[in-house]
Amino acid sequence: MNRLSKGHPKTDSPLPFNGRTAGGILATIQKSKFLASTCLAFAFLFSAAPGFAQLQDPDHLIFLYMNGVAGDQDKAQDAYIINSDGDVLHQWDNSGITSPETAPGYLTPNGHFLRGIMSDSARTNSWPVGKWGKLQLVDWDGTVLWEYDGSDATECFHHDAELLPNGNILVAAYHRYDPTTAGAEFGWNFPAQEKLYMDVIYELRPNLSDGSTEIVWKWEWIDHVVQDLNPALPNYVDNISNHPEKFDLHYYDSSSVPLPILLGSHSHIDSIDYNPLRDEILISSATYNEIYVIDHSTTIAEAESSSGGNRGKGGDILYRWGNPEAYDYGGGDTNLYGEWQWTDTQHDARWLCDGSGNITIHNNRSTTDSKPPGQFNAHSQVQEIAVPYDGDGYAYTTGAPFGPSAPTILAEYNAANSNVLNSTFSGGGQKLANGHIFSTSAAKFWLGEHDESGNLVWDFDLELLQLDRLESERGGQVFKAQKYPLNYTGLARLTNLNQTLAESYNAWVKSVFCMTNVPGTGMLDDLDNNGVVNLVEHALKMDPFKSIDGELDHLLKAVSMVGNEFVVEYTRADNFSDQPFSYEHSTDLDTWHPSIPDSDYTEQTTDNLDGTETVLVTFSNVVSDKLFIRLKISAN
Repeated sequence: MNRLSKGHPKTDSPLPFNGRTAGGILATIQKSKFLASTCLAFAFLFSAAPGFAQLQDPDHLIFLYMNGVAGDQDKAQDAYIINSDGDVLHQWDNSGITSPETAPGYLTPNGHFLRGIMSDSARTNSWPVGKWGKLQLVDWDGTVLWEYDGSDATECFHHDAELLPNGNILVAAYHRYDPTTAGAEFGWNFPAQEKLYMDVIYELRPNLSDGSTEIVWKWEWIDHVVQDLNPALPNYVDNISNHPEKFDLHYYDSSSVPLPILLGSHSHIDSIDYNPLRDEILISSATYNEIYVIDHSTTIAEAESSSGGNRGKGGDILYRWGNPEAYDYGGGDTNLYGEWQWTDTQHDARWLCDGSGNITIHNNRSTTDSKPPGQFNAHSQVQEIAVPYDGDGYAYTTGAPFGPSAPTILAEYNAANSNVLNSTFSGGGQKLANGHIFSTSAAKFWLGEHDESGNLVWDFDLELLQLDRLESERGGQVFKAQKYPLNYTGLARLTNLNQTLAESYNAWVKSVFCMTNVPGTGMLDDLDNNGVVNLVEHALKMDPFKSIDGELDHLLKAVSMVGNEFVVEYTRADNFSDQPFSYEHSTDLDTWHPSIPDSDYTEQTTDNLDGTETVLVTFSNVVSDKLFIRLKISAN
């Protein structure tokens, strides 16, 4: 077992691609002054990612971030990229930080490591399970690029975070309430409970240039609760079941939840996912045993209300599933876990990346052995639900639970493989493009993979990554590991794929958005409305999401005119296999001629060591008083 970082060999040439495109960027020279302007580039693309034949799974690599355990929060800290043979391809040594249980870790599309770590305030203040407090973005070499401490005496980040396509970050935070005053404030009717926490979701905008952070959006659970006990309060309703768009404040007494570690954690959001097609957020509550969809298109003020946003419902629930008794449907008061309930202490609710709108859920505690209420076992499942979405909204029949009536069970616990899908808490289930299910069993410190028929085809004991430690020091947890395809852009420093511009662009869209049919992501679209289309920005290593100071310097610009030599300069990405850059010249902007290398011009490139190169192009034998140069970008 190799714990040292090692790189992959370069792959063979990518599979054939057929396509045509034309376009470019224009620089103009007059002997009296320099001018510059831009032209469009366009393409149609298909993509193929060749794999490494020597790997058991040639299509993916695994990223995982080790966490501590309740009794030893420093037990395991490092993050790894491994293949399915367990070979360590890259490692982040997280010495000096504490990665508590449930701290999230993700490999971002630009190769950064997004992680939660224990803050000083989170360590010293009393919070429910899952607290950590501080978010960081870490470079490939371990350098901390940005951090934000979301913990104080009132609030603390916990469980999950979600990187949005525009680089902003969604994160869940506990908010502390005083149970003794909560009755008068919003109708809380368990005043003897010593602690009470509900969730807030923040959207953070990190600035890696100066380290600052802006809170640009938030949503609060408390704004959308109703209760049927105190008619004097504005959140009173006389019938909970008539309001499935709200949370029943008294669905359960959070001082007596089945899992003691959840005491006081009333809403307990444990996963966050984002749908760029609909601008919606998917959250999971381990205490209400449900998943929820809310609108992200709202303003902060609209998110506090029941109006506004794309769906016109403000921050109210758009869709919910898993436990209809939470809104007074199900098996009735005699059965805490009603006949309709399908999820219990579930985690890792996520939309599929195929654009179907279906959702997968890691259901931590199934009812396989018909355990009585409050005694569900740790025999976990990965479920898929066909969400009833009709294009305009989520179908719902008044007086009935949200559909579907049952999930599809993709994979589940089997006693013959007792370490896989056997996790009372945390864990994950990821449906891969080939239909396989990649799972994380946090409690067992184990990974697994099932095929389309639910058969276990691979598993891995994570302690094998710790063989250089004393046996007593091994172990820990992983909140949820992730499998990334080889053409995921965050793996570029390892895989060195020989991609054309079209393949690279396609991989970028899939890596950033998860889906490929998101409006605004076409090659001819202009996401940041700066006049430069997405394909050109990608080819020149600009940011298609936002205009950054100095970014337009990447475009072709005139540098000098000395004698009969005209020099232009631009910055471009340096990793395309099809050499998509060429030049044309004109003296009148009507007739254009292909510029021939070594005859009409020469190039000099400087590696900027950041995936870009600066290009100086010298055009010789200029005889006209006026010359136009056009950079042509072709995605073949």
